[in-house]
Amino acid sequence: MTQNDIIKMFDDIANKYDFVNRIISFGIDKKWRRVAVKESLKFITHTNNLIIADVACGTGDMIKAWQDGLAHQPNQIIGVDPSKNMLNIAKYKFANVKFALGSATNLPFEDNSVDIISIAFGIRNVIDIKNAVKEFERVLKHNGIVVILEFTKETNPSYLRKIVDYYTNTILPKIGSYLSNNKQAYTYLPQSIQNFQTTDELIALFDNFTLKKLKKYNLNQVNIIVLQR
Repeated sequence: MTQNDIIKMFDDIANKYDFVNRIISFGIDKKWRRVAVKESLKFITHTNNLIIADVACGTGDMIKAWQDGLAHQPNQIIGVDPSKNMLNIAKYKFANVKFALGSATNLPFEDNSVDIISIAFGIRNVIDIKNAVKEFERVLKHNGIVVILEFTKETNPSYLRKIVDYYTNTILPKIGSYLSNNKQAYTYLPQSIQNFQTTDELIALFDNFTLKKLKKYNLNQVNIIVLQR
């Protein structure tokens, strides 16, 4: 699947994306997002007047987590996504947040201008991750933070992890396909996890960054990775 194919797929499912996500994830992804925000802020010296870029922002779930985690503090959150339809929904939900059409490999920011980059369940949808990493490095300020929330594959899964993977690979696509009326999109999800890197392989791509925090959930299926430039 090409990058344009992936963008079109998200355009096609945008209207039902939030509804389907809440059902197939049982809503637990909200907790993971809150933890990702909390962990990343531990490595920032100040929490006022931050510039936060939420890349692959989709319909804005991570933006909501940032707003809750930084309540009553003046900060600027900018959502970036290559899908116009996903952005339109996010704009409707968050009238006071800035949004921009863009991709992880071509961010609409000046050099050294962003304090934090977040990308939640989006980096595995980036075909050219190495160039995305270079772009993150370009726009981040010195000591800036990248926080990644993502599924990764396991080379030697435990018995319980195999059960979790069975749900992801077999049951989830059927539920998602039925609810969204888009079989391709919810077949792509488990395939994208199986074709993705392990946690160690993903971290290794950020060779000019320092790993500050790694937390794993769902029997190591879901990772919160915090890196500093």
